[in-house]
Amino acid sequence: MVYNHPMKRSGYEYRVDTASLASDEHIRRNEDACFASDEGYLGVFDGVGGNFGSELASQFVASYCLNALSRLPRIAAREASERDMGKLLEDARQALIDMSIKEHEGLISTTSVIARALADPSSHEPYIQFTHAGDSRGYLIRDNQVAAVTLDHGIAGPNAMLQELLSNAHYPDELPDDFRFIVGRRNLIMSAITSRPAECDMRVEYDTHTLMQGDVVLLTSDGVHDNLTDPEIIDIMRSGTVRDLVEAARTTSRRPNYEPHIVNGKKVQRLNFRPKADDITAASLRVF
Repeated sequence: MVYNHPMKRSGYEYRVDTASLASDEHIRRNEDACFASDEGYLGVFDGVGGNFGSELASQFVASYCLNALSRLPRIAAREASERDMGKLLEDARQALIDMSIKEHEGLISTTSVIARALADPSSHEPYIQFTHAGDSRGYLIRDNQVAAVTLDHGIAGPNAMLQELLSNAHYPDELPDDFRFIVGRRNLIMSAITSRPAECDMRVEYDTHTLMQGDVVLLTSDGVHDNLTDPEIIDIMRSGTVRDLVEAARTTSRRPNYEPHIVNGKKVQRLNFRPKADDITAASLRVF
């Protein structure tokens, strides 16, 4: 669907979409949540696994953020919009704490990545702003390549080189020896929106980029970008939809991690670290 938006003053329109699939390990319970609004707001939230009620955290924070975003201006200077977004996540965390005190005694947490399309008040130039906490990602895809991507708050810290290496490989032996250790630790997160802040810090970061015709803004939970490499994501989104993307990620998630491989004429098993059972969620905004 195409929506009215201040960026139309620059001659642009956009289309939004979402798709989400529950993990094969708990097919009736999806711990991810997402939204794509007519105002040009996108969100993907991934309830942190291992904590009972993680789906409650992701759903609650998603609903809170969408409601809060709808009250913010759609024409705003970049500095002002960053302040708004920082306060939004701080307020979302406090709301989760308050809700948890009333309704849930345990630790519940969710990662978060939000994008909103805005227009500059003086130039009317459209731009996209990402804010995130955790390892759910925001991509800006332009001319069939990743023009920008948020950096995961993982065990390696926000590290562009490590993230790029992991995002383009299937096998540990494709990585430099010094970095292969990170494969088994890539899902350890160091930041989240949590009901118990003392047990997990929340780091909030921003990325702001001018939008151009043909751009694709894509948000993904790690069920997408763990199962698919960045080149695979780009190839699907070149002409496909987020539904195609999550279906491809699910197909990968069902493959075995060890594959037959020939080394010196002998058949051995080679580890493919990409397949991972998980909830799989994406939201997109396509500019045209």
